[in-house]
Amino acid sequence: MIDRRAFALSAAAMLVAETAHAQALSVAGARTYRYAQAPGVAPDLQSLDVYAPPGQGRALMVFIHGGGWRIGDKTTAAAGAEKAVFFNGQGMAYASLNYRLSPAVTHPAHVEDVAAALDWIADHAVQQGFDPRRIYLMGH
Repeated sequence: MIDRRAFALSAAAMLVAETAHAQALSVAGARTYRYAQAPGVAPDLQSLDVYAPPGQGRALMVFIHGGGWRIGDKTTAAAGAEKAVFFNGQGMAYASLNYRLSPAVTHPAHVEDVAAALDWIADHAVQQGFDPRRIYLMGH
């Protein structure tokens, strides 16, 4: 038999945890930037989202989503705000980027997009509050 008091405490703890998680996600709101502009390409496919807590000189974790160059998006749970909450909680800024997908483009266009995004990040690091010596890369 379930103890009502234990059940009530568990339910309350879950509610507090969910509320804290929702607040954390809203705190880590993204700023979106275009890093390139290829003709006929949707702006979001050549953009990146930056989630950064206030302050200067922060390390930056850059995430490149997987999907075999054919599927994926910077805003999915595996790439976006949930990871940003973790890295922001560690005092780091976080960026997730999109790139053009196949079959609309072929190799090496995807890699060129990623390189353009990394160039944009390096060029704007200080302006965005990142330490240009502490930019890290990860992905699927």
